[in-house]
Amino acid sequence: MSLLVSRYAEPLYLAAKETGELETVTADMAALGMLLVSGESGKVFAEYLLSPQVSRKEKLDTLLAVFASGSKITRNFFQVVIERGREELLLELPDEFLKRMKKEAGIVSANLISSIALTEKQVKAMAEKIGKSIHKQVELTSETDASLLGGSILELEGKRYDASLKRQLDDLKQALLA
Repeated sequence: MSLLVSRYAEPLYLAAKETGELETVTADMAALGMLLVSGESGKVFAEYLLSPQVSRKEKLDTLLAVFASGSKITRNFFQVVIERGREELLLELPDEFLKRMKKEAGIVSANLISSIALTEKQVKAMAEKIGKSIHKQVELTSETDASLLGGSILELEGKRYDASLKRQLDDLKQALLA
């Protein structure tokens, strides 16, 4: 469904940018995202949007009421999505919209998996180094996987760069067995 979501997110982004409402629409998308992930109430709201027992008019009226102070572009967009029966897209739309916005701004997301926990300062330093090497701003998240034994794995722009000790030992083992 990601391709379909991006097909809807792209015109929303372009319309917001062209009309100078990018900041407002971005805030609307962030609010929608928060609404959908806010614990039990988010789950209930998502179920409401997807429910075949709730009419499209009721769904649209609810969204328009919740986003009454939001951008007209956002409200018109909700109308198009609901009228086309594509409510399920609203669940992934906030993330896809923000991804599109970051892409335009030259910001990429990356994940660093290391054998030990990194401090916030270390993560920030790594993000800066990676950013300089690829000439983009990098938003870096980190996670820990003790099974790596040492080193790290960087996941960036759909690629995986494995510099872990585990992979190096596996490579050495394969070379010795060959």
